[in-house]
Amino acid sequence: MATFSDPKADAAEAAEAVRGIAHALHAADHPRYVYDVLGELLSLTRRLTNVTGQLAGNIAHHQRLAADDTGNRQAGTDAAQSAIDGLREASAIFDQAETAMDRASQAASRIAWQDLPDVVLPRRFVSVVFLQGEDADRVLDTITLKGTDHAIEELAGHDFGDETVDAALENGYVYDRPPTGQLDRVATRDVYTMVYNSFIGHIGLYREHDALPDPVLLGIEEPPTHATPATDAAMPVQESSRADRLGTPRVSRPAYSTRANLRGLGA
Repeated sequence: MATFSDPKADAAEAAEAVRGIAHALHAADHPRYVYDVLGELLSLTRRLTNVTGQLAGNIAHHQRLAADDTGNRQAGTDAAQSAIDGLREASAIFDQAETAMDRASQAASRIAWQDLPDVVLPRRFVSVVFLQGEDADRVLDTITLKGTDHAIEELAGHDFGDETVDAALENGYVYDRPPTGQLDRVATRDVYTMVYNSFIGHIGLYREHDALPDPVLLGIEEPPTHATPATDAAMPVQESSRADRLGTPRVSRPAYSTRANLRGLGA
């Protein structure tokens, strides 16, 4: 609290208060306070102009008492004059700062701060597999007999996690939404979208990029959590596959034969 009688103590308190402002501004998460803070800083700038002017006047008034540490009065007088010149220069700078602060305060008074609307990031889909001809007919029969959920679960066996995503990115099979034709039908389950056409005879499965399927929903088993048995020194150590290193989920369903070019992606 200001003493109004001890300039040294009041100056120390003012410096600490300005330090507190800097810390508070760093921690603030919304600019709604800007106008009020600028108003107070504008008042502070005006007072600093007055303070530096008063300091210069005080030194000038007592300049005859100035001396250096050895008692040399001429050296003290010269130092006092340098201090006066510096304070007058600072006073002029604070006067310019006051004008700039006033301009900033007036501009801030015209700002109506509003919260940004929630931004929904666009989803991207990667192609998991695309089948046509006899390969597609078999899955289309599954849709007729058991429904789309069973067909999606079956096609999910082609999803090899990061390997599927890498292949899609490399080949350009990434879409803002799964591609559909005029007669195509669409079904979704978890993070998968299936697009199929029983008349033309094709079916494709797409997964949301950077999304993992529900292990329980799709019958995916996590790798065993028990400790790996010690390696027999007499047996060669096999290098782990990329799927093992990446922790790609294992699908507990029998794989069916498909053409090699259908393993990854399609049009």
